[in-house]
Amino acid sequence: MARKTKEAAATTREELLDAAELCFLEQGVSRSTLDQIASRAGYTKGAVYWHFKNKYEVLEAVMDRIELPLYPDLEKLAAYTEWPLQALRIFYKDAFEQFSRDIHARNAIEITQLRCEMVEETRPIFARMQKTAGIIFDRQLETFKRAQRLEHLRDGLNAENCARTMHFIIQGALRDWVLNPKSTHIQREGLAALETALASFAVNSSVLTGKGAAARARSRAGRKKL
Repeated sequence: MARKTKEAAATTREELLDAAELCFLEQGVSRSTLDQIASRAGYTKGAVYWHFKNKYEVLEAVMDRIELPLYPDLEKLAAYTEWPLQALRIFYKDAFEQFSRDIHARNAIEITQLRCEMVEETRPIFARMQKTAGIIFDRQLETFKRAQRLEHLRDGLNAENCARTMHFIIQGALRDWVLNPKSTHIQREGLAALETALASFAVNSSVLTGKGAAARARSRAGRKKL
């Protein structure tokens, strides 16, 4: 019985989050109410309070659904000690694929990018977004620093500038996607922009594909020619 009750509670929570997503998308965060969220999900307002303290805690949970699955993959960047630029490509390729097939991911991005007004009540939400962006940037910076130590970056390039450029490209791709979902294909065009940037950073194409000893030899040979 306890297990069924726990499963029912989990189902209720997910249905409330689904309803909240739609409310936030249609009306914006500030105009959405807990009553509207509960009604849309087919529950009472008390059901919402059973799971969440307030509307902004609901919004945080909506954001969690896309952020939490990405964190394990983000941490994997540290494991790619030999081919860091390849690791970045794989990470964002997987992320773009997730965004394109997961409607909750797309909705959450649109909500935070376009439907969440900057007011006093949402300051913690924007602080959270800044923290998340900071974590992602720091992991990217570590990866580019590793690439620089391995001499995988072109001469004269700075790891921090590369990481900042990557950040701007990704943020721009995501914003254009939510603004123009019918004309922007995040999985194809986002990856193309990413690969163009990585190719401009890399000493040669070998460091983007990581082909073992042969790639290492080509990397060293290419380095000597530059």
